[in-house]
Amino acid sequence: MLTTVEIELIGYVGKNPIFPKPNEYPNFVTFPVGVSRTWKDKEGREQKETTWFDCNTNSENLAKVIKAYVTQGMGVLIKGYPKTKTYIDKSGNAKGSIEVNINHINLLTSNKEKTSNNHISKENYITEIEELSKFDDEIPF
Repeated sequence: MLTTVEIELIGYVGKNPIFPKPNEYPNFVTFPVGVSRTWKDKEGREQKETTWFDCNTNSENLAKVIKAYVTQGMGVLIKGYPKTKTYIDKSGNAKGSIEVNINHINLLTSNKEKTSNNHISKENYITEIEELSKFDDEIPF
């Protein structure tokens, strides 16, 4: 039986992407993406909750695109493989995080196009990155 899992995120980049060890792993890039939801509580007050995802890739093609175009505050659509991590912080409390290994990214907005209410404009909902199709992943044999 074949099994698979993929997560799709539509959110905003929390910090500029970083390349933690460019000499050892030149294509490894990581950045956080925040996904928010809003609702009204029993008293009718609007509540907001943001979940952060640690997104990363080691793909040469995706790393080139991310390095060239992704900046803090911009809207992105990320598809990838989710993985959870747990750890104990300095205070002894159990913590967890969700990591997403990216296999697809679309730029939705630039950081300047982010509206004041944090919604993605319809005109920029999905802008395909044409540069991805220019890269050839074929291994010559």
